[in-house]
Amino acid sequence: MTGIGTIARIQWRINWQVVAIWVIALAATIMTTVLSINNLYNTQSKIDSYAAAVASGNALEAINGHVYGIDTLGGVIANEFGFVASIALPLMAIVLVTRMTRREEESGRLEVLLSGRIGRKAPVVAALSIAVTALIVACAAMSAALGAVQVSSPGAIMYPVSLAALGLVFAGISAVVAQVVERAREVYATSLGLLVAAYVFRGVGDVTDTFVMWLSPLGWAEESRPFGADPRWWPIVLSVAVALLLMITAAWMAGGRDAGLGMVRQKTVYTRSSRILRTAFGFSLAMHRSQIVRWSIMAVIIGGAFGSITEQAAKAVAGNEEIGAIFRGRSNDAMLAMLVLLVVIVYAAYVVQHVGVFQAEETSGRLESTLAGTVGRFAWLAAQVVVLIVGAGVVACLGGVALGLTAFWSTRDSGRIGELFGATVSYLPAVAVIAGLALALFGLRPRWFSLAWLVYALTVGVMLLGDLLQLPDWVQALTPMYHVGYPPQDPADAVSLTVLTVVAVALTASGFIGFGRRNIPSG
Repeated sequence: MTGIGTIARIQWRINWQVVAIWVIALAATIMTTVLSINNLYNTQSKIDSYAAAVASGNALEAINGHVYGIDTLGGVIANEFGFVASIALPLMAIVLVTRMTRREEESGRLEVLLSGRIGRKAPVVAALSIAVTALIVACAAMSAALGAVQVSSPGAIMYPVSLAALGLVFAGISAVVAQVVERAREVYATSLGLLVAAYVFRGVGDVTDTFVMWLSPLGWAEESRPFGADPRWWPIVLSVAVALLLMITAAWMAGGRDAGLGMVRQKTVYTRSSRILRTAFGFSLAMHRSQIVRWSIMAVIIGGAFGSITEQAAKAVAGNEEIGAIFRGRSNDAMLAMLVLLVVIVYAAYVVQHVGVFQAEETSGRLESTLAGTVGRFAWLAAQVVVLIVGAGVVACLGGVALGLTAFWSTRDSGRIGELFGATVSYLPAVAVIAGLALALFGLRPRWFSLAWLVYALTVGVMLLGDLLQLPDWVQALTPMYHVGYPPQDPADAVSLTVLTVVAVALTASGFIGFGRRNIPSG
């Protein structure tokens, strides 16, 4: 643990902007959501009507979870904000821990620090300390927001604490994974995969009312029942205990392995390489193929899980104004459009993470060595972009097929297969705009690349909560997804898709121009 204070100060100085962006974005979303829901459901009769609509079926529990005390204002807030919170807080923990551990180690900077008076375990402990502090601040803001609308105790305290404990579990998970694998992108992919698995287990457990829910940390947070008649602290204690065990394990593993390597060694020496691997495209494909496979599996799981509850969810939505407000309507197509958005969220995250690998290649020094050979800058970046396009198409298509097939299984309507597949891939131009922005940031200002994740997070928030929060149309129009329409409820507009494609191409071109002119690595 030698030098833990020193390494913590270094990590904070390097990453304070990223931490601030995450905390401010989460706090703003929390406060806006709480105040908006308080205005929408300002009488007990409205809350009772909402509770009756939600309790009409168990399909919606697969998305938001089972909320105890749904007939209270706190329960309504938990039900509306549950999906975003259960993804955003673990995601923040994963991003911060990975940035300050495996990413720094992959770049070589951490090894330089370890050669001085810094202990082997200190970087992991310092990174976890900063991530834990960020979780505490974000959840303190949530508690303050709940108190501002007079949500009664203990729910106003227990609910944020349960979410903070959930974030702690995934901070511990990402810290352990960072000791096992050798690449930051593998930490992201594995941790996010476990988050998706936890979400699916929790959804299956709620719908089937079985022990499966207890296989998920999200289920532990849910079972604390902060707004129910019998709130329980022991599931929160369970989450904290598991998180501490994971964190201690990560620190122990960090002290017993070689710097720069993982506990699982990768094969780094090949006696022969194929002809295609010796090309820029082949090398790029080999670099990203494991990520394409992981994200494809994630999209199939999400699409399959939610497509299978299409019939139940449609019955829950039909005729309920309160539920219909969430889905921009009360028809089956409105519900299907929301399920499509859940798949779109997955492959939109994939494109941002894919471009983030470019920055990791540069900061690690591998890009400079690659460009010192026979591959030019534009050829390298062009090959990477081609693989990005192919990967996004594969993830989107597989997610759309899984959604369509399981929706067909649920509704016995064969027309849903092509309809949902088409709706899913129609968002590709909008996702291309997000990818183009990420490429522009990488090419022009690599240090600002975190803004791409911020734009992604804000876009997801507006997609899921824009109508519920009654955001003005001009605010929603700032996100590229808004201009697609709401397929299959509202068909995608061909003119808007063309404009989005042109914007994506322009942003990508600016990234190429900036990449061709700036220094590598960029100071």
